[in-house]
Amino acid sequence: MTNTIYGQRVADLRKRLGLSQRAFADKVSRSQGFISNIEAGRQDPSFDFLVKLWTTCGVDPGWVITGQDGQEVAHPGFVGRTTDITPPDITLPAHGDVSIGGVEFTRIRVFDVRVSAGRGQLVPSDDVIDEISFTRSWLLRLGVNADLCGLVEVRGDSMAPHIRNGALVLVHFAEMEVINGLIYAFTLGDELFLKRLTRIEGGWLITADNPAYPPLQVMGADANMLQVHGRIRAAIDKF
Repeated sequence: MTNTIYGQRVADLRKRLGLSQRAFADKVSRSQGFISNIEAGRQDPSFDFLVKLWTTCGVDPGWVITGQDGQEVAHPGFVGRTTDITPPDITLPAHGDVSIGGVEFTRIRVFDVRVSAGRGQLVPSDDVIDEISFTRSWLLRLGVNADLCGLVEVRGDSMAPHIRNGALVLVHFAEMEVINGLIYAFTLGDELFLKRLTRIEGGWLITADNPAYPPLQVMGADANMLQVHGRIRAAIDKF
C-alpha cells in the first residue's frame, strides 16, 4: 500500500524547484510516468530514487519519508541524517555510483521490457523506467559488468519454480556465448524469451524448468533467427 504524503512532498519539492514533471524526471534520470505515479500516490519512492534526490537536488531522504529530520532542500554538503552518503571511490576499478555507510552501491537499469517465460511475447519497449542498486562487492563476486547489465520483468511460469511470474531478472548483456544448459534471454523472430539453451547439431534445444512446457528444437533456417541477448545471472522475486 502506498502513502500519498510521500508524493505530495515530492510534488512540493518539484514545484519549488520550478520544474515541470518532465523536466524534473530528466533531472533525476526517471521517466515522467514514474514521477507522475509517485506524486499521485500510486507508487512509493524507491531507495534509489531517494538517493538520486540527494545527489542531484540535495534533498534529505528522511524529510521525504517523515517530513522531519533534515532540510527539505539543501546544498549537497549539508549536515544531516544522510551525511554517510558520499561519492564513490573513483580510484577503485568498477567503482560504484554512491557510497552509503562505507558500502559502495551500483545502480542497475530497469527496462520497460517483459521477457516471456512462457509461449513468447512481443518486446514493447527498451525504455529505462527505474534503477535498483546492488552492492559493488556482490556484482564483482558475480563477475558481471554493471554497465552491461539490465533488469527486466518475467511474464509466464515456464521457468517456475526457479523464476516465477513477475520476477525481475538480471541480464548480463556481455555473456552472449552460450554455455549449454544455462538460462539466457533471447529473441526468436519478434518474440523475446527466457529459457535454457543448448546447442545441438543443426540448431538449438530450448528447455523450460516447468515440466508442463515440453522442450523445443529449433533447426535449420529457424535456428539462424535465434539471437542471444545475454545470460540471466539472478532473479528478484515478488511476494
